Amino acid sequence: MDIITQKKPQEVLMPATVEFTVDQIVELFSRLPDSERQAALSIIRQKERERRLARAIQQVADDARHLARERGLDWDTLSQPEREELGGKFAPGMLAGCWTNSTRPATAKN
Repeated sequence: MDIITQKKPQEVLMPATVEFTVDQIVELFSRLPDSERQAALSIIRQKERERRLARAIQQVADDARHLARERGLDWDTLSQPEREELGGKFAPGMLAGCWTNSTRPATAKN
């Protein structure tokens, strides 16, 4: 109880967590109308593509930092031209996901 206002604090209701087995999810999914099932599959496929792309970009960023370290450089402090020169060791465009917002070029050089 708040001593000044003499009011009880409001209860904070947390949403319940519901857990499903894979079989339960498949059963629920199979009950969806065809159009909703197709929409759900489309969303799942898109999220999987995004996850794979993010993982690939992270791997390229890690590789760029590793390559820079091998040459005694710090990728995060390199200028755009220095990154492009070092990036020439990779296939053209492979370092596109490694640019920070402040150093991302307007167009990638190939």
